[in-house]
Amino acid sequence: MTDKTKAEELLKQEKERLFTYQEVRAMTEAALKERARYIGCFYKVMPKEMFDQYAREAMKEYGIFRVTMGQYKGEPGDHAAFAQMLAANVVNNTNSDIHFIAKADEEQTVVRLTGKCGLVEGWIDMGFTPEEVDYLCEVVCEADYAYTDRLGLNARFVCTNAQPDSHCCDMVVKKKA
Repeated sequence: MTDKTKAEELLKQEKERLFTYQEVRAMTEAALKERARYIGCFYKVMPKEMFDQYAREAMKEYGIFRVTMGQYKGEPGDHAAFAQMLAANVVNNTNSDIHFIAKADEEQTVVRLTGKCGLVEGWIDMGFTPEEVDYLCEVVCEADYAYTDRLGLNARFVCTNAQPDSHCCDMVVKKKA
């Protein structure tokens, strides 16, 4: 067997390997921190007004793209079903510890994500100030807002763990008026 054949066989075996929950969480966290670094580097080098405009537009495009990926299978405008899907997603875009429905009624559903977000941790690791981290978090949330908007919903984070005194993110989801 040649070295190339051995390498191909090892690669095939690795691709077929099942990962534990902890391994997936670690990989997701690493990917999120890397994503934070990309965004953080753009923030560092671009004029702030350009970053604000183009980063927000890019995040909105990403949110729209997520709709086309078909992650959400519920009815458009069903805030409870959307929140339930988000709460059930244990390995997610934020890598937070736990998701759960903090409040639900006919008007709105509040999903709470606890623990530090991988994006937030990535920006903190880069040395950004708490104000910059909060701003960067606000910018990337545009993806969530565009995503829910395309699903006939309004979503807003009323708090994020980018804020120094918060250990959770609360997303309020409502049917579009």
